[in-house]
Amino acid sequence: MGFENKTLTRFLDRLGRAGSACPRKVADGALAHARHHPAARIFCGHTHAAMHKREDGINYYNCGAWIDARPTYITIGEEGVQIHEYG
Repeated sequence: MGFENKTLTRFLDRLGRAGSACPRKVADGALAHARHHPAARIFCGHTHAAMHKREDGINYYNCGAWIDARPTYITIGEEGVQIHEYG
């Protein structure tokens, strides 16, 4: 699907937001999961809120969303994990 039909992508975005949990709740749940299954990093996405949170030595990353007005993505490389905005 391209970005030609902005009406459709906006509708899908609103639909996703209406049915998704609060980004902080997603982060808290993912961090609890990482504590239970010892992990240094945990990655999630599609909460429409790019986020990096460090808690109890665990790094939580959320890439946000690619259809928002300010789309974001994550890269992992020699510099570490980074959240970027398409620009």
